Amino acid sequence: MVDQLRETEVVREQIALGDFILINKVDLVSEKVLKKVEEQVFTINPQAQIFHTQQSKLNLKDLLDLKVFNLDQKQVVSSDFLNELKENRHADIVSFAFRFDKPFQIEELETQLQELSEEAKVYRSKGILWIEGTPRRAVFHGVNNRFTIYWDRLWKKEEKRESQLVFIGKNLDQREIEKRLAHALGMPSAHFR
Repeated sequence: MVDQLRETEVVREQIALGDFILINKVDLVSEKVLKKVEEQVFTINPQAQIFHTQQSKLNLKDLLDLKVFNLDQKQVVSSDFLNELKENRHADIVSFAFRFDKPFQIEELETQLQELSEEAKVYRSKGILWIEGTPRRAVFHGVNNRFTIYWDRLWKKEEKRESQLVFIGKNLDQREIEKRLAHALGMPSAHFR
């Protein structure tokens, strides 16, 4: 997140306008890194309430009825807060969604995802996966250069087996992602819908 704060305007803008900020996966970083992230968030938005979470778990009572929204304060931070016609300055942040009706080869998929996360600026990725040779769905979730794949429920008999993935990041190359996913499917080229 520290790098994203430095290089991505949309991240800074979202923090500047946030009433509360969730810093997730705090169990995966050191106290020093967490403190650095908090300092940067505070510099951007000293009025925001910061919550630490693990696996995005938070008591909703902590977020509801905080009465923290103050339009005047938001307009001080961003004078064009209400201008819906302003120019889009986030063209470098892109997202791609893919759907496949063929199962992935798990080892190859993990290899391709790891290489992709090291080479590209993938900020978020997630999906439901059909993995070859298994009766269970797999869930895929990634943040920055970390990702996890874990087993979910059994596929239902009447349920169509397919994989659905989404990638969000900075200046992502859709063709490169397609190529890597196709390779993990054992296909020379991907067939996308």
